[in-house]
Amino acid sequence: MNKNDKYLGLKSRILIYLFILLSGLVLIFIIDKKIEDVFEKIFLEKNKSLHQEIITIDNEKNN
Repeated sequence: MNKNDKYLGLKSRILIYLFILLSGLVLIFIIDKKIEDVFEKIFLEKNKSLHQEIITIDNEKNN
């Protein structure tokens, strides 16, 4: 095994590690986005129901 073979092995190992790291980051970003969408939907539903309750209370006060 000469010096070039050793260097190429190290270079390919570094590239593989970088690829795994980037894949992990992309996966984390996608999962985070999905979780954010779910929480946003839940929050909007709660906000709508709270807003509807406020409108109902206001209508009862006016009548």
